[in-house]
Amino acid sequence: MINFGKDRTISVLSASMDATATRQRVSSDNIANINTPQYKRQIVDFESRLHQAMVRDEAVRGKMYQTNDKHIPIRGNLNQIKPEINIDHTGTMREDGNNVDIDLELALLAENTVRFNVLSEAAARKFGDIKSVIRGG
Repeated sequence: MINFGKDRTISVLSASMDATATRQRVSSDNIANINTPQYKRQIVDFESRLHQAMVRDEAVRGKMYQTNDKHIPIRGNLNQIKPEINIDHTGTMREDGNNVDIDLELALLAENTVRFNVLSEAAARKFGDIKSVIRGG
C-alpha cells in the first residue's frame, strides 16, 4: 500500500501548490490596496523555507535508519512547510507611503500562474505513474 504522507515528491508538490495559492492571494491583496495610503505590499517566502527543510531532512536521513514502520518516522513531513507572509519595507514609496508597484504585481501573478501550471502537471504525472503501477503496468 502506498503511503502518500511518506512520498517526498508528493509532499513537496502539495506544499508548493499551497504556496502558489498563498502567493496568488497576497498579490491580489496588494493590487486591491494599490490606492490605500500607507499600505505596504506583502511578500511570500516559501522556497527558502522549503530548501532549509529539505536540507535538514537529508541530513537526518543520512544519519538514521528506520527499521520498522512502527518506529517514529525519520523524515520530516515536507508538505507541512508553510509559506511565510512578510511586509515589504523596501521599494519606492509614493508620497502617500504606499509601495505597491502594479507592474511588478502583475508580473508576479503571471510567474505564479506558470509555476502553478508546472506544479499541477508534475502532480498529474506523479499520480499517473502511481495509477500505472496500480494497474500493473
